[in-house]
Amino acid sequence: MKKQLLLFSILSVLLCFFACNKQASVFTETNVRTDKMLVTTVETVLSNEIPLTLFVVRHAEKEEGANPSLTDIGKKRAADLAHFLEKVPIDAIYSSNYKRTQETAMPTASLKNISTTTYDAGQLSQVAAGLLATQASKTVLLVGHSNTNPDLINILTQTKDYPHLTEKQYDDIFLLRIHSLGETEVLHLKYGSDSE
Repeated sequence: MKKQLLLFSILSVLLCFFACNKQASVFTETNVRTDKMLVTTVETVLSNEIPLTLFVVRHAEKEEGANPSLTDIGKKRAADLAHFLEKVPIDAIYSSNYKRTQETAMPTASLKNISTTTYDAGQLSQVAAGLLATQASKTVLLVGHSNTNPDLINILTQTKDYPHLTEKQYDDIFLLRIHSLGETEVLHLKYGSDSE
């Protein structure tokens, strides 16, 4: 019962997060000298903007080795991720080129009938620029790593607020809403069973 209540609470927060997508207007008639029609049009466009919504998650629990697959617990967590995102309209899924990230993305990709796009985890500035250029106003899942996910979030938020995850943290999911003028909101959630 507690788990259902927690899931309901998380889904309520997510729905509110998606529904409250208005950004404060940047331009006002008092600080911009230009045609009033143009100012009104710009305010309307900005207040009705749908930001890029990005779910950033670390791969699930992995076996040992150079390019390991997921453990049975990791496969369960990947299924939990698909269940967590079941009612979210995902437009694209990105994964680094490792078995563990691809296997984590696979259940969600199958559920949504979306192919996974591979990205280079060593080129995070380019990944961020590509997401902003090609996925604006869309909802995207990105599966990465304990070090690259916080680094990517720091690039997108233009901060250094997000430290690397520990090797035992697998239940974190970050929800970012990125507006065209650079404003970014971040919500840090948990999903699936608790990590060790």
